[in-house]
Amino acid sequence: MSIQVGFEFVISILLVATRIAPVFLAFPLQSVISLPVRVRLFLVIAISVVIAPFVVNADIQFSNSYELILLITKELLVGIALSAVLMAAMTAFLIAGRLIDFQMGIGAATLLNPQSNTQNSLIGTLLTLLGTTIFFLIDGHHALIRGILHSFQLVPIGAAVVKDSLLDAFVASGMMFIYGAILAAPVLLGLFLVDFIVAVFARTMPQVNPYFVGLPLKIFLGISLLTASLSYLMSPITAIFESIFRGWEQVLVH
Repeated sequence: MSIQVGFEFVISILLVATRIAPVFLAFPLQSVISLPVRVRLFLVIAISVVIAPFVVNADIQFSNSYELILLITKELLVGIALSAVLMAAMTAFLIAGRLIDFQMGIGAATLLNPQSNTQNSLIGTLLTLLGTTIFFLIDGHHALIRGILHSFQLVPIGAAVVKDSLLDAFVASGMMFIYGAILAAPVLLGLFLVDFIVAVFARTMPQVNPYFVGLPLKIFLGISLLTASLSYLMSPITAIFESIFRGWEQVLVH
């Protein structure tokens, strides 16, 4: 038995894959970034093969390679806009972790990630793993696929996002600091009170070294506060995931 694939179908897969590739190749959740690039690329192609017959307009025409390159460029810009919004929201976990690390006094104790050759925050890595777990618990992976399909309805194949939409996608990255501060707020407020108490003791008892006394106390209380605030974090983490799809719609319908 032989399987024949038409040239138009191959081009359809290429255009769909070009849009969704930035989303999956740069997806910041721990369970995805740990996958090899070849596996993620295969995942992109597999999803493109499945959804291409349903989202590609049959009226798409191109007479030469330059028009094909233009179509690919348009889809790549749409994919970059989607990926920018996604990265902006998901980076909130690392921002929150770095804020907590700095306040706890363990900012220098970073983890070396051999896959990306970068140093990751200790608490940021923990929050990223927590976000990954919640993402799959609330069926975020299904919502992600539905969001990608909806993007083809808002911006069909061959259409392009306007310049302001790309600007909105990158401006949305400023929201990651707000979400990061919300995630870290309970721990930061508690550690601020510890700093205040240690400062008072340092003034009343100058012979006591506040650094060696306060650092173990801050680490212990920081971990305790983070553990106690896990039930609180469920709501803001869910809001972060929901902001991804609101950002996508705002960018694509601009």
